[in-house]
Amino acid sequence: MLDDSVIFLDFEAASLQGWPVEIGLSWLAEGKVRTWASLIRPRPDWSDDLWDPAAEKIHGICRAMLDEAPSADQIAAEVLSRISDRILVSDAPEFDARWLEWLTGERIEVELFGVFAFKTVSSRGLPPLFDRLARLKVPHRAGPDSARLAKAWHHGLRASGTGLD
Repeated sequence: MLDDSVIFLDFEAASLQGWPVEIGLSWLAEGKVRTWASLIRPRPDWSDDLWDPAAEKIHGICRAMLDEAPSADQIAAEVLSRISDRILVSDAPEFDARWLEWLTGERIEVELFGVFAFKTVSSRGLPPLFDRLARLKVPHRAGPDSARLAKAWHHGLRASGTGLD
């Protein structure tokens, strides 16, 4: 499997039922984890009624920060160009696929990280993968969270002896 054929995806959102406020994409290139992330300025029809202060406490992104972010349309175009023909993987695909559709208007399949790991990493590499995943901090920011998944997967591949270095 080519290292850039897989993209790890994460979103932060206004609430569990709300709209996306930040996206992170991470992949492997030349044996290293690369990440692209951006805040998302909401579209005018995205209701502030869906903003949850509890979500803001988790990710630390206040509503005012989004006023200077790139527009949702700009981010959607950028995301669609980056994910074209790639496998998308998330640790919460039921949420991330919904936020991806909210952003892009397209229904795109997102695989569950654990299932993807079992399909792509040898049994020898799985314990190191999940150990690394457990030890990497979850900062609740989309870029570092997507990078966390990519780093764990890369570690598992390397422990398998198949490792994209």
